Amino acid sequence: MLDEITNSRLFRLKQRTLPWRFDIVHLPGKSNYAADATSRHPSPSGSANGLSLGLPSGPDAVESALMASIRDDARELGAVSWPLLARETAADGCLGHLLQLIEQEGGIDVNDPALASLSSVCESVYAQDGVLLYRDRVVVPPSLRERVLRHLHAAHQGTSAMGQHARAIVYWPGMSGDIQATRDGCADCNRNAPSQAATPPWPSSPPSTPFEAVFADFFDYGGRHYLVVGDRLSGWVEVLSFTAGTALAGSAGLVQHLRSFFATFGVPEELSSDSGPEFMASHTEDFLRLWHVKHRVSSVSCPQSNGRAEVAVKTAKRLLMSNTGPSGSLDQDRRCPSRFGRAA
Repeated sequence: MLDEITNSRLFRLKQRTLPWRFDIVHLPGKSNYAADATSRHPSPSGSANGLSLGLPSGPDAVESALMASIRDDARELGAVSWPLLARETAADGCLGHLLQLIEQEGGIDVNDPALASLSSVCESVYAQDGVLLYRDRVVVPPSLRERVLRHLHAAHQGTSAMGQHARAIVYWPGMSGDIQATRDGCADCNRNAPSQAATPPWPSSPPSTPFEAVFADFFDYGGRHYLVVGDRLSGWVEVLSFTAGTALAGSAGLVQHLRSFFATFGVPEELSSDSGPEFMASHTEDFLRLWHVKHRVSSVSCPQSNGRAEVAVKTAKRLLMSNTGPSGSLDQDRRCPSRFGRAA
């Protein structure tokens, strides 16, 4: 099972091969006409009868393969070699003390003051050839962390990409904070960062009753002009249509449809829309003022501020595409549901 694989490289290999099932079939060597030179070269460690090759088997083979993959992952971190990791681990006071406790098999005391920085993970740490590992990730000594951070930030990626790469290979306490500090301290990244980062939209207060606050937006499909009007609380949406280019395609048609909508569902307290010409026309403003409806206009070039209307437009277009022919005319046998198919 995938959840039982702790090594990241083996996990990715297993994940990529999940769609296939493999059958292992033995083929005699004489049938392998395209053999490479290595497969034809006899193993120097093999026995005379060829039954024993001196290779690890069983659990030893699995452990050897796992450690080989971890060494390869660690080698990706630039000039940090395995002997260097072992040497710096032994020289560090905290990591060297933990390494001695693990190798002596005398037990680890989580309350040991010398292990304060690793108290939360020290029981899950094990040693291999003088290097400490935590969940198949190399525990990097403090003297090598700056070198690892420089390698992670060599491509000037953001904190998310750096953190994802680091969490697959290495570990040390406070690694996420060090990665963030490395990114914040990079002059090139700060200079090339967006000058005005997007800010989250200001949340509006939710309505307390249905059709207390409604939204509206226009879209075109199949040569017709459509108006989407919906309730912010319940999500109920009405789609009203008229022919583009006619007198009812402007503010006059908008006022007529809003009047019909208000007569059916009640007069709302607020109408949210973009700054389209139909909504900003004086005829529409006079109508809303007469009916005492507050008009909330979304920011220019920021459709997210009227996000409910944008979602309703996408849904209405999808339903129209599913229930109309290539010309955009509504199929008599495939009418839209009443919730999105009301037309004027």
